[in-house]
Amino acid sequence: MPQSQFGDDVLWWRKNKYDPKEALSAIKCPVLSIFGEKDVLVPPAENQTKMENYLTKAGVDHKLITIKGCGHNMITQSK
Repeated sequence: MPQSQFGDDVLWWRKNKYDPKEALSAIKCPVLSIFGEKDVLVPPAENQTKMENYLTKAGVDHKLITIKGCGHNMITQSK
């Protein structure tokens, strides 16, 4: 898993800039989204508000949570 937001191992993610707007705005089922506080692939600070807006637009029940100390793989990181 990538260890930093700007390392070589995360370049593919950054170059492709996938935006789930279309998919999330059209979703029809309830959503539970779990972010890892230290996720460098899908940083909560950059993505949580967008996801909230898209799911609200879709009109579905949803809950977004962030787990402290976890990365993208949901393994707690002590650093």
